[in-house]
Amino acid sequence: MLLKEEALIPLNDLGLLRSYSIFDFFRVLSGVPVFLEDHLDRLLGSVDKMELDLRWSKDEIRTMCREIIASNEVVDAGLRIVVTGGYSHDGYTPARANIYMMMHNLPEYSPDDFTQGRKMISSNFTRDLPEAKTTLYVHAIHHQKRMKEVNAIEILYHTDGVITEGSRANMFFVDQNDVIVTPADAILRGITRRHLMHVAKDKYNIVERTMVMDEIADMKEAFLTSSTKGVLPVIEIGGVVIGDGKVGAITSDLHQLFNAHVAEYITAHREEFDDS
Repeated sequence: MLLKEEALIPLNDLGLLRSYSIFDFFRVLSGVPVFLEDHLDRLLGSVDKMELDLRWSKDEIRTMCREIIASNEVVDAGLRIVVTGGYSHDGYTPARANIYMMMHNLPEYSPDDFTQGRKMISSNFTRDLPEAKTTLYVHAIHHQKRMKEVNAIEILYHTDGVITEGSRANMFFVDQNDVIVTPADAILRGITRRHLMHVAKDKYNIVERTMVMDEIADMKEAFLTSSTKGVLPVIEIGGVVIGDGKVGAITSDLHQLFNAHVAEYITAHREEFDDS
């Protein structure tokens, strides 16, 4: 392990040259990596989808995670794991995969984000290999100026009107019958998305299906999910106001349900990581 100021990436790493790489990112709260096994499973799933030649096992990567958390004496932070296409002899052909890990400060969100909601913009765009968590974020970063102009927190992607996902989040809506609806196809299946659907399934009707942009105006609530944002209310998408423009009761309830679920997870796993 190195100090971040000492870390170097060779210029022939295919992740740098061609963005041929995948990653995963999760929170460490109270010293506990939240939903670690789920994130490692998704990381290895992305490795398979990108056909990367990874020489480390899941157990070895888990041990690496423990070591970097312990070395940094982490309480609350983010942990990023990046797997690249390796040192390419010609700048194009994949080689033996490399793995990098780094700790980050967690982004801060205002309490108002969750009580008043945020705006999103929209864009007709489909990610390459959408079921893999790749490092290719050119489209999202290119639109940052547009997002700042309208104080938007995210971009809603659609493919010729068919809704898929956010640039760094999954998307949910609540229809007029209080059914929670989320896109089913051509998405990255988020870990927060999965856990939210699990904790909410006994209380709410949740439907995964094809959704189109024209439906947005008829929805009464909307929210997005991600590892850093949790459950975050959305009150406007591409200039279309959701419902009455206020955070809905179901979204607020789901926010509380998910936070309680995370707290339970931390309590259940704290002793395991106290021993690290």
